[in-house]
Amino acid sequence: MSQKIPSREVSTPRKIFGSADLENSLKEIKKRNYNNNVKDFGADPTGTEDSTVAIQNALNSKNVIYFPEGVYLFSEDINFNENNFIFGDGENKTIFKSQSNDASFSAIDVSNITIKNIEFDFNHYAGDLNFQSKDETATKDMENIKLEDVYVHDSGNSNNYSHNIVFKTFSNYNIKKISLNRVKAENAFGDGKGYGDNLYIASYGGDGLGQLKDVFVNNCRFEKAGRQNISLAGKDSNIPTNIIIDNCILIDSSLAGIDPEDAENVIINNCYFIRSGTYQGYFENTVHVAETSPGSTMQGGISFHGYAEDSRFSISNCHFTDCYYGISGGNKAVINNCVFENSKIANGSAASGGLHTFLGCRFITDNSVNYAFKTYRSKTKIIDSYFEGETSSNYFISNSSDGDNDNDRSFYEIKGCEFQGPINTNTQSVLDNNYSNTQVENSKFFDLNIGFNNNKGSVISVRNSYFYNIKEPIKNVWKADRIIIENNEFIEVGGAVSSPFYFNTTTEFVKIKNNYITCFLDDIGANQQIINIRAAKETQVQGNTIVLLETGTSTSTIDGIFVEPKNTDLIPNMLSIENNLIKNVDRGIVTTIYLNNKFTNGSCTGNVLTNISNTGIIDNTGGFFIIKNNIADGVLISSLPANADTSSATLSVLETEVNELKQILRDSGIISN
Repeated sequence: MSQKIPSREVSTPRKIFGSADLENSLKEIKKRNYNNNVKDFGADPTGTEDSTVAIQNALNSKNVIYFPEGVYLFSEDINFNENNFIFGDGENKTIFKSQSNDASFSAIDVSNITIKNIEFDFNHYAGDLNFQSKDETATKDMENIKLEDVYVHDSGNSNNYSHNIVFKTFSNYNIKKISLNRVKAENAFGDGKGYGDNLYIASYGGDGLGQLKDVFVNNCRFEKAGRQNISLAGKDSNIPTNIIIDNCILIDSSLAGIDPEDAENVIINNCYFIRSGTYQGYFENTVHVAETSPGSTMQGGISFHGYAEDSRFSISNCHFTDCYYGISGGNKAVINNCVFENSKIANGSAASGGLHTFLGCRFITDNSVNYAFKTYRSKTKIIDSYFEGETSSNYFISNSSDGDNDNDRSFYEIKGCEFQGPINTNTQSVLDNNYSNTQVENSKFFDLNIGFNNNKGSVISVRNSYFYNIKEPIKNVWKADRIIIENNEFIEVGGAVSSPFYFNTTTEFVKIKNNYITCFLDDIGANQQIINIRAAKETQVQGNTIVLLETGTSTSTIDGIFVEPKNTDLIPNMLSIENNLIKNVDRGIVTTIYLNNKFTNGSCTGNVLTNISNTGIIDNTGGFFIIKNNIADGVLISSLPANADTSSATLSVLETEVNELKQILRDSGIISN
């Protein structure tokens, strides 16, 4: 039975508002700037009169402006000037409330802007908190923009979509050194297409040479977005860069929690993603992608909309819960110590995407999702990670492809992982391996139906791994170039199956070496085989221990190793069955011919067959098989072809050899008498 990997700790985001330290510091600021009170410029804090002109006059006259508790109505654009610092008394106290679709708070081509302790209520009008560098006016970089303890909400409506907070450069100049601390943004109204982001960060090379860079988003909360909670948008060479998103909560978005359309050098750390890509409740009058096109790869916690060749993303210590996708699309990200709870991984149909590495992650699923992973033409590394539960497709990992050449394949590298299926049901499987190459090392598998179901994978290798209570560890390996099953333990595998290890019409090379297998088989009304190989050009079955347990209910004939070259597309060449120990089956080793397709040379040597009820070795290969130096525990090695090398075949065993063999088996604990 498996030992569960301990739960990995994920930091809990700190309280977003109500910092006592900030309150104390603001009291001092208020004392020093009391004469800069916006009411002295005629602003009305009662929410009765429009304060647009008074607010603009204050910003034009003073660098630092204090907005005492109250509701300030505005109906036109309000523009910041260089070095403006505005602050209030906090959420639900100092509130700017929009009265028009033409009203935004904007900083255009200016630097050193600070906003603290203020709530922006756009009141379902198409306004935003807007920071832009424009081509027609910019003469230098914008920099040093700080938002702290700011609450922005309810931008846009069903006729006028909008974002809540916008940073964008259209010019040849950068916007840089941006800091958002303890910011909350919610209810950005959108159609799931062009608008509806709570935070929109963009630099487009086609509009100029400027970049959005050096952005720090910390301890923020983004909720209810008509499109993305956060967008990182760009194209060409001037995509957003050097971005840190840390300790944030992102809840309920029609599409992505974070959409890195194109960005580079991005760190996402200690964030929670909840229901990304599934939310529809807030936007009653709009048509959503989530409703009309379910399964879009933009519906995820982190959905890579673009595919930069070297995007350099780091995603650490994040938790994804009930997202349509946890992570989708993208290229060359490192995902470390994250938890994906009913939030699957996919790269969709993006031929260049999916070169991701998952380190120390946990994937927890129930049958509300159809898989934990699904990729297309990807190269994915999954290292030291843990999978638990079940899925509606009955596979943790799946691969989709539309061709069987190398450019169409996916590649999986699975190392140091653990897969735990539902105990006592054996309905879940690890990998549906369609047109993909898979390498597995040092991993553990418990209570599963199928380990690896393989179809046209070029290379399939499973090494140094542990399997317990798996019905079919290896199933239906078909048309693979190389198959290597080496140095594994398979404990109590099998059940009501024809063959726990089934290799069907493979093409080039099969090696099954140094594995320890204990197996039980239940009755299916037909002959059964523990290892069934339907041929390759070269087959090696060497150094394995194969023990049939007495717990099975099968009454059929059971073979230890069965080889039949059932493939008319190739000419079998070499078959080597050497130094295996096979115990408790009816027939130890069976080799045969299919439609005159047969091995041209091979050997069956050094095998030990004990407690065999029927026949030790049956060879129907036509005499090209050398059989010698095998030990059969009192059972004849028989059914040799007429032209076999019978002089080298051990047809029976001397009594002294039997006694020596039995003593070896007793010493190793394989037999008791």
